[in-house]
Amino acid sequence: MNAQTDRIIHMLYDAAAAEQDWYETACEIGDLVGAGPIHLFLCSLETGRDYLGFLARGNPDFADEYLLDYAPSDFRVPRVMAHKPGSYIDERDYVSRDEAATSPIHQDFLPRQEIYNISGANLTHDGCIGWFGLSTRGPGDEFDDHERGLLSLISGHVFRAVKLYRNRLDLMAAQDLSARTLDLVATGIVILAGPEVIQTNAAFDRLLQDRFFLVRNGGLTCADAAQAAQLQLYLSGVIDDGGPDCLVLRHREGGVSYLVQCHDLPAPRLSRTTTQAHRAVSIVKLDLDAQPDLEQVMAFCDGFCISRAEALAIHAVLGSQPLGAFAETRGIRLDTVHKQVKSAMRKTELNSQKKIFQAFERYRQINAKGSN
Repeated sequence: MNAQTDRIIHMLYDAAAAEQDWYETACEIGDLVGAGPIHLFLCSLETGRDYLGFLARGNPDFADEYLLDYAPSDFRVPRVMAHKPGSYIDERDYVSRDEAATSPIHQDFLPRQEIYNISGANLTHDGCIGWFGLSTRGPGDEFDDHERGLLSLISGHVFRAVKLYRNRLDLMAAQDLSARTLDLVATGIVILAGPEVIQTNAAFDRLLQDRFFLVRNGGLTCADAAQAAQLQLYLSGVIDDGGPDCLVLRHREGGVSYLVQCHDLPAPRLSRTTTQAHRAVSIVKLDLDAQPDLEQVMAFCDGFCISRAEALAIHAVLGSQPLGAFAETRGIRLDTVHKQVKSAMRKTELNSQKKIFQAFERYRQINAKGSN
């Protein structure tokens, strides 16, 4: 192994810890063997997340055109995946001359992209599909035996470095999610990628037994049409009264209520220019009456020296009454109601409506036990 090859191998493992280094490292590999465009990608088959995806020294629109017009009919994919991950392979070992002569990919797409005599390595592993590919600079060029030997050596390191990179990103995401949900151990959790449910916890699976929440067509909804509409408005961010930080849904047949709150998570990159929003939706079963008792709410608020006007506003919040309608009933401005709610929250030292619901639920349960 010469010094240049050793340096590139070190660059590969450095790239496993720094996403921005992958492009430069790919170009260095190309310089080592005199390659043209270099293709590197890794994508989860389960979530669609792109861990890596670029074509160095090539047309930046390559991926979009390939995915739209050629990927569905690309007969090479299963053949590549049949090879051992990390082993160097030449496309001509699994695509015959006759196949290439009649293939739109080889006769139209690849020549227009100036991609010739492809070789590389399968990077598929653990639910992800991946590829490391190189092109010669011209249709008549070939990698010589020395260059092919270097690529065979480097391909194994590419595979191991990509696995390390993917594992590091997954670990970072898991640690971040754990940090955000430590206080939600007994809470139903639904992870959304856009509108699609991609993961749930055991507590949410138990909530499904109530037959109120549903996972339908890949998305989160509930059985009651009106409540489902409210949930979709909340999850889409189209909500009234200045945007409450939580939502209460009533399961009238079951006689229970659910507190729903949405938490934004770090958005994974789908490509070099786009991201997809990921969110954690937490669901707490409150077991509140359809309309919390006013006297009980007043007693709860009295312990925090909350004024009667502020307690009435908190009663409206706990009863899921739209604050605009509450303001109209009281003959006051909506802005005044918002100020009353915020003032009450400051007095309780609870910094979210979600915590107001949880504190009142604990108070109600303790009060019910004390009266027995």
